[in-house]
Amino acid sequence: MDRVRSLLMLAAGAPFAAGLFAWARPAAPVAMTPPPAKPSLAFHQYAVNLGPVRPSPYVGAHFDFVNRSDKPVRITKLTPSCGCVVTKALDQRREYGPGQFGSIQASVATANESAGPHDYTIRVAYDDGQPREQVIRLSMELPEPTVSIEPREVYFYQLNGEPASRVVHVVDHRPQPLEIRSIQMALGQDPCPDTLAVATLEPVEFDEHRHARFPIRIEVAGDVPPTRIVAHVIIQTNDPQFSVLKVPVAIQGPTPAVTPASATLPAAVHEEPH
Repeated sequence: MDRVRSLLMLAAGAPFAAGLFAWARPAAPVAMTPPPAKPSLAFHQYAVNLGPVRPSPYVGAHFDFVNRSDKPVRITKLTPSCGCVVTKALDQRREYGPGQFGSIQASVATANESAGPHDYTIRVAYDDGQPREQVIRLSMELPEPTVSIEPREVYFYQLNGEPASRVVHVVDHRPQPLEIRSIQMALGQDPCPDTLAVATLEPVEFDEHRHARFPIRIEVAGDVPPTRIVAHVIIQTNDPQFSVLKVPVAIQGPTPAVTPASATLPAAVHEEPH
């Protein structure tokens, strides 16, 4: 009887003994995953909403930031969501050391936009030892235009080697319209070669509301480089408020043909059986 009782007590205490043994045995070390590094660029505000804005050729905001890391940061590219948005670093710098401040200016050319609410994004690509990207946002509500551009940007797909042309209109909704003094095509800060694209002003027209419409014909060559090119039509006027208007022109060249790998191999030699 005593033996049976001892066996029962031993069985009852087994789980406790096993738990005590497990508690006393040191746990195996576990590798700790370091937390992800914080972005090097910290912006004072990542989204700006200007609400309703007054009529103006350009409306914009600036986005201040600081390099909060211990490494230099280089801004590699600013990519707006619309060709009507002009971006630049206010201090004209591209590299910022630890603790240094900077600012990005984003401006919207209102003549290229319709009335009503608009939302834009700017992708800020930078490198702090590895590629990173931060998206900042700009929102506003534009009033009815006084001067507008229709369409606001132009696309050419030069895939078949044939020249093409498009017409855009500068429309002045005011009783006393502006005058266009000059027109030129530009690639960045340089003039656009005539062999690529030209822009010419055609006679002024008037719509049913007696609004002046200035047609500008853009002609693009058929033989263009096999890449994407973004040029601008630069329009100079006599109006102090709208002295310079810009129309983005995107030109897509043909895609280079891909040669199959088999075409680069030597032809097989056929031997007659002996």
